[in-house]
Amino acid sequence: MIDRRARTIKMFFPTDDPTEIRIIEIPFFWDGNLIWISRVGWQRFAEEIGDSTSGVYMLIGQSASGARPKVYVGSSNNLVRRLKQHDAGKDFWEIAVVYTSKSESLTSAHIVYLERLLYERARDLGQCELEQATVENTKLPKADENQVLYTYDQILLILPTLGLDFLVDYGTNDAPSEPTGNTKQLDPPSPDSFRTPGDLQRQKGSPTEFLMTYANVTARAILEKGKIVVLAGSQARRHETDSLQENYRNIRKVLLAEGVLVGTTGDLLQFTRDYPFSTPSKAGCVIAGASVNGRTAWRDKTGKTYADFVDEDLSQISVAGEELGENSIEMIVVEHKGE
Repeated sequence: MIDRRARTIKMFFPTDDPTEIRIIEIPFFWDGNLIWISRVGWQRFAEEIGDSTSGVYMLIGQSASGARPKVYVGSSNNLVRRLKQHDAGKDFWEIAVVYTSKSESLTSAHIVYLERLLYERARDLGQCELEQATVENTKLPKADENQVLYTYDQILLILPTLGLDFLVDYGTNDAPSEPTGNTKQLDPPSPDSFRTPGDLQRQKGSPTEFLMTYANVTARAILEKGKIVVLAGSQARRHETDSLQENYRNIRKVLLAEGVLVGTTGDLLQFTRDYPFSTPSKAGCVIAGASVNGRTAWRDKTGKTYADFVDEDLSQISVAGEELGENSIEMIVVEHKGE
């Protein structure tokens, strides 16, 4: 049985270069378009939508440290003119993601409200560096607010399919901590102190928890929405070895500056909140302050490595697919999505 929350996303390439511009929509469910534009393709975007089209946009590039994306959230009643200004005035961005309405039903109040929703989510999750300090605020009637919130939900659904996950909530709604110099120590994790179901108030089931020990530190993590999320209270080493790559050193600097990692005693650092990493090795290297293989460094409470866990999970999906037959892919996707 197909989950009614499942969606089909349609992607259209107006040119023979899919890295230039992509137009994404959700057929039957939504009158909006989300348009992915490379920096060099913004003029092609102008040809697609014409002048005086209003909407909300995000400019996305790399921060100076390279540890996370840098993002500018904006809105305009003339997107073509606004992107032309940003092309001349802002150097950091590499791609833009633009929302427009096919029915042209967006008012100025709608787009300002949507801009604020996206900005506040980016700010509160702390998974990107925001280019601006604030955005305009407005209020809407309840019916209009509900309409904009639906559009906001569709944007959040589509962005990860484009490889943009800085607005994905990986299990914590806490805003990033400001560096305060406070070195209060949280209870350190131990091999026997695995979290009970519901500790992170997740909607379905209890995620498998992994443990990593290296030198004098212990850390815990779970798999959540394609990321390995290191849990609050996990430890990391302050010392960095010569083998640690520069990009991991930069990530550690960012986490220390934002108070995600704080000093405790001696050579120990500690995570003040849950923090997602794209790979187990990235998480392992940041924690160890050294080059480690995260696929073997992380283990579940039975001692099974992350690599063995993933291989076993994939083999189970393969067997399930053989049993379910030709509709297996669709059914498995719905099962994994239903949270």
